[in-house]
Amino acid sequence: MNRINWKTTLPSFIIGFFFLSIAFRNVSFGEMIQPLKGIPLTHLAPLIVLTILGIVIRAWRWWTTLPEPHTKEEFFSAQRALGIGYCANNFIPRLGEILRIYFMKKETRRSIPVLASTVILDRFFLDLLALIILIVYALLLNTSLVTKLHPDAFFYFWTFIEVSLVGIGALLLLAYQPEFLLKMIRICKVDAFPSLYGKIERLTHELSLGMSSIKSLRAKVIILIQTVGLWVTYMAAFILGLWMMDIPFTIATGSLAFAISILGVILPAPGAIGPYHYFTSNALTLVLGLEEKNALAFAFLMHAVMFLTNTVYGFLCYLYSTNFVKKSADEQSDQVEAAGLPEQEKTPL
Repeated sequence: MNRINWKTTLPSFIIGFFFLSIAFRNVSFGEMIQPLKGIPLTHLAPLIVLTILGIVIRAWRWWTTLPEPHTKEEFFSAQRALGIGYCANNFIPRLGEILRIYFMKKETRRSIPVLASTVILDRFFLDLLALIILIVYALLLNTSLVTKLHPDAFFYFWTFIEVSLVGIGALLLLAYQPEFLLKMIRICKVDAFPSLYGKIERLTHELSLGMSSIKSLRAKVIILIQTVGLWVTYMAAFILGLWMMDIPFTIATGSLAFAISILGVILPAPGAIGPYHYFTSNALTLVLGLEEKNALAFAFLMHAVMFLTNTVYGFLCYLYSTNFVKKSADEQSDQVEAAGLPEQEKTPL
């Protein structure tokens, strides 16, 4: 694995610090923590369960998007790899996507381009599509409120949606018409460089293979159910947090506040520290009319539960994964020795 590129990673830490400093500019940590003192620790258990359930469902969906055949062993490999990825993202943004591909390849021997395309399908296509639907739903329920809060809010939201749809369209084109993309590349005379074009052609076909699951009607139905279930767990955790802190809300205002809070997870910051606190606290103050310290307390609580749960769960997945790979290597070595093959003919990991 390559070393971390700090030229691209450092800005994410700056983004996190910037939003965190803005979020806490008017409220001290001591003031923010006061509203949380009355919450029993036992009430956090359902939040932890929902957080883990979200990881399990996402890993299940990721496993479903892998090109067939699917195996039970790969299902559990996907669970471990995704857990490790979630943990890594808490410290280095987007490192989790790289690590989950790395550990999944290590356990399953699937190719990196195919795994990368399924990660793109999972993180970009499916989640972005779900977020767009959520935003549109929340905007339709809160048209007057959104206009009142910010006259240009609809412009920004629709711009985000339009740009996202362009990206989604490109992914669909890759999945369904890879030859058309290659034709466009040839029009640009890239095939004048046979070596480069050959690499692009192989990569395009492998990426298309990785996205082949969305072509099957059965897979589409399963992925739809998984995606709905995944976002229901996210929404349920958000609503549970509001209930724990006695924050009044309606379906309309709760949906809008939740949609805004998700924007804090999109920005590249370690573990969403900073952006999540800023967007979530602002959503609660502007949409639900909450006092700033109470809004920050809610954001802090929700983020702390997610951060700690993802970190511990991911670390346990890492320990199990390394043990699993070592055990598989030992079993392979035993099989080679039982077959009586000389040492140099053993298959390396």
